[in-house]
Amino acid sequence: MSSVRHKTAVVVFLLIAGIATFAFIKSAQESSLDIGVNAATSFPKSYRLILDSVNEPLGTAHVEVRLAYYKDGLALWKPEMKEAHVQFTPLQIIDLAQSFDSLGLAETQFVATTTAENTAPTNNYSDTVPTAVTTDIHLIGNPKWYPFDDYLLLGKIDCDALATIDGKNYEHVPGNSYVFESNVEGFIVRQADKGTLENWNSGVKKILAATNNSKLGATMRAAEDLSGPYNANLWSKDGSFAFDLERPFFLRFFAGLLAIAAVLWVVHIFTVSDPKELSLNVLGYFIALWALREPLAAGEPKMPTVIDYSVMLLYALVVAIVLAKFIWGLNKQSTKL
Repeated sequence: MSSVRHKTAVVVFLLIAGIATFAFIKSAQESSLDIGVNAATSFPKSYRLILDSVNEPLGTAHVEVRLAYYKDGLALWKPEMKEAHVQFTPLQIIDLAQSFDSLGLAETQFVATTTAENTAPTNNYSDTVPTAVTTDIHLIGNPKWYPFDDYLLLGKIDCDALATIDGKNYEHVPGNSYVFESNVEGFIVRQADKGTLENWNSGVKKILAATNNSKLGATMRAAEDLSGPYNANLWSKDGSFAFDLERPFFLRFFAGLLAIAAVLWVVHIFTVSDPKELSLNVLGYFIALWALREPLAAGEPKMPTVIDYSVMLLYALVVAIVLAKFIWGLNKQSTKL
């Protein structure tokens, strides 16, 4: 029996050590910016998009966009436009998150692909190259699930430019690619994938699902027309962006691992019968649980999260076990008497 226990202990140790090592290696290879297409290759204009900060409780992200205009790029675009006069609309970032969350992918892509149709400058065009613009746009996500929370950030960069040689005939200057940078710590930023965007449970889909439950099948079938298709070029090269922000794998992995260990230790406390050993286990558990919470909660949003709820729940379970054992002990003593 002793030999079996020793072997089991060794296996458990090697298993946990192996999993922890794998998590460490995977985390070391993880890049804070995992964007497949991150190069502004279009001329004569392109953009530089910067994620400056994230406010999870408010559900917003502070972003900055800068227009990079290369006058020499006019000749690369069209040689006859080398000396063309160019006018610009104001540089802006259009928030697409709420539209996407409510209406789904197809409607959001329709908004994102809507381009300027002006064939001549209007009052909002200027000879001056627009300066950098900063704004807050919405995040889709629930910060209460930290460190298992993730967020979607969607928007469109817009700045139309018209070029003319003779002051009568105008052409739209191409170039809507962008370079993306992130100054936010504690997040891995990835380009949102096709599956996430196409299968998003938007407000429209929820309404149609409820309608389907009322046996209006024809209405539910219309939901298929609202789900896509996904336009890859739109979200990487056409001034529109869709990013997925998630916590580092190392943080999520060890939060889950320590949660399992904490629950198992509660089970162990429940099996302890010696009052002295019980008091030592309970005291050690309270101190250890609070000590482990601190590093895990270092980057958490300034609001109650699943970590706080879990710690309070485990504390309550331990207190309940101690009280139950105390009452059970009193009952045994009274029975003996």
